[in-house]
Amino acid sequence: MDINKLLLIIIIFSLSGNALWAIMFLQPQKSQKADTQPVAEEENKHPFLAKRIFIENPNDIIINFTQIRNDLREFTQKEESMVGIYFEYLPTGITIGINEKEGFRRASLVKIPTVMRIYKLIEEGKLSKQDFLTVRKDQLDSAYGELYKEGEGVKITVGKAVELTLLESDNTAFNMLRDAVNETLIRKAGSDNEILTIYDYLDIPKESIESTLDVSPKNFSSVLKSLYFSSYLSYDNSNEVLDILSKRDKRYNMLSAAVPKEIRVADKFGVVNREDQGVLVTSDCGIVYVPKRQYILCVMVKDSPEKAANKILAVSRMIYQFVSRVNN
Repeated sequence: MDINKLLLIIIIFSLSGNALWAIMFLQPQKSQKADTQPVAEEENKHPFLAKRIFIENPNDIIINFTQIRNDLREFTQKEESMVGIYFEYLPTGITIGINEKEGFRRASLVKIPTVMRIYKLIEEGKLSKQDFLTVRKDQLDSAYGELYKEGEGVKITVGKAVELTLLESDNTAFNMLRDAVNETLIRKAGSDNEILTIYDYLDIPKESIESTLDVSPKNFSSVLKSLYFSSYLSYDNSNEVLDILSKRDKRYNMLSAAVPKEIRVADKFGVVNREDQGVLVTSDCGIVYVPKRQYILCVMVKDSPEKAANKILAVSRMIYQFVSRVNN
């Protein structure tokens, strides 16, 4: 073979190889920013949901909780009244529990699961937030909220009833939502058994919707986690429920009163003040959105509302100070 032809063949193959290499490796690559853009958009759109359901972002990792665990035990041992505490550090799932399985009267905490069931019916197309509900006489309740003053016959939307139930803990609005759940399921599903499914799903003990009188700090955390991880409702609806809960006036919330104003807290309190029946319980359970160090805290106290509120405030302050300062 002519030496010039051989060299020409070698050059052609060499150029072809380089061209192939260029095609494979030198194509414009998507930037990291482009790859992460949808994730960032989802996080911004749903700021109250767990970051890990979108992508595993780095979090400040706290490993050693011995100090705060001992502090909480010492605090509860000094108290004469029963104090139940469940704490979960959401970036890692580490938990602290003190009397966390003790049963406490649920009070208004039950309003969150009921609202969640309403949203599930909306997702299933069985209800709409624009649907109107009419207040019945048997739904009027003056114990908490102002809606009862409007009297029977007044009409409000499902969406408005949800806001009143979560923001103002309005008992009349809650009664309307509870009845709407029952009536919708009986009418459209043909059975009232489904009303109990959310309690099964969230690990809340029950015999029926009316007999679920007690709940523990630990199993009520299932309600909050199902919203945080969006495991029961859609991203949008989970985020909306938590957003509403975070807008409550901090003067009426014990968990949030112990943290700076810029820290958002999505929580719900419950009070049973029936001294004549020997039932005194105050609770506050929520998610505290410390940047990169979010945590769930549920504190329940069997004591008068005033004394219980001070104890819940003290526990919330202890945990926030530990979580926000450790390793810094």
